[in-house]
Formats: sequence, structure tokens, C-alpha cells
Amino acid sequence: MISFADRPVVRWEPAAFAGQEVADPDAIPGYGVDAGTGCFACADRAGALDTEADGEALLDRVLNTGVPTWSAVGHPSAPEAVVVFSSGWGDGFYGSWWGLDDGGEPVVLITDFDVLTLPVFETFVIDAPSRGSVSHPLLDRMGGALWRPWLGALRLVHRGPSTPRVRVLSGTDATVVAPSWSNFSQDATFPLGALAPDARVEIAYIVGQRAAKSL
Repeated sequence: MISFADRPVVRWEPAAFAGQEVADPDAIPGYGVDAGTGCFACADRAGALDTEADGEALLDRVLNTGVPTWSAVGHPSAPEAVVVFSSGWGDGFYGSWWGLDDGGEPVVLITDFDVLTLPVFETFVIDAPSRGSVSHPLLDRMGGALWRPWLGALRLVHRGPSTPRVRVLSGTDATVVAPSWSNFSQDATFPLGALAPDARVEIAYIVGQRAAKSL
């Protein structure tokens, strides 16, 4: 959380991108985390930190000094411009929120890393199709499509608020597949590429939550 003022928060609003409308209250905008680390950046100040030296300084701070669990570090030369923090339990897709005062002005900005709850997954494993698409009740319900086009590689395309966890299972190995995100929508694409003959695809969606026992 970043605090901008010492005033009470009277309502919360999803932190959407500029020009993005959130019509569906269940489709919370957010960002994907693939390295256990996220950040807040000031649009006005962070733009000045675009040199290679600035990037190396931040990378050195994160890799060598480390980001303490449940904590944050600022950019070494401009901590007010970029703040890097651990993403709670780890990788995933997380929403951010503005806390507004009674005049509609921002008081705080938070990313909710679900540290007080743990997800409940529904998982299925299927064979990769040689061509065409695969139908499955959970995929259909959650907005996913697993398919292999005639002139392309196998992929899972997801459209919906609950981004899946995707792994390729081969023998005793399980490889996590990271998504790529569209710049124009909330679609996530999981490129599965060429798979071993014995490979299967494991897809897991969050279907609920349960209380975390402890931090």
C-alpha cells in the first residue's frame, strides 16, 4: 500500500488503466506476476529513470539486496519514483485498488495479494490435441480455449477474470507455462509450443477461497 494523504477512505475503486472501463464488477483489472515481485511506479518520475544505469541500479538492488518478504524497497536513486515489493504468497494475477476520500480524491493505492486467503483450485489434465480445439466443462465455464491452429503451435487462450495455472506434465516433470498479456484487452495466452509425445496439459482454475492458517 502507498498512502498519499492522512484522510479516511470512504470507498474503494478498481485501479484500471487510463481509459479502461470496468463494466463487470467481477473482472478486476490487475497485473500478472511471474517472479514473485511487483512494483508501483510514478508515471511522472519513473519516466526519467529510463537509462541503462538506472535499470541496472534497480536490478542490482532487487537481486543482490533482495526484497524482504512482506516488504518493499525503493529505487536506490529515486525511491519516490519506483517501489518494488514481494507479491505475497508468490506468482499470480493480482488486482489493485484506489482508496478514495469523500471528495473522490485518492488516499491510498493498494495491490491485494490475497495473503489472508488461499485459493481453492479445480484441476483437470488432458491430452494435447494434434489439431483443432478441446472442449471441457471447466474451460467453457471459465472462459478458456485450448486449441492448435493449422499453421500454429498449441496454445491456451483465456478470456475472463480468473487466470488459470497451466503446467505441462511429461514423465515426472511438471513445467509451469507463463502467460503473455494482450496490450488491448485482458486476454492471456499460454504458448504451449511443441510437446513431447507423452506430454499432457494440466489446467487449474481458482473456483473459491479458504482462510489462510497463518502468515
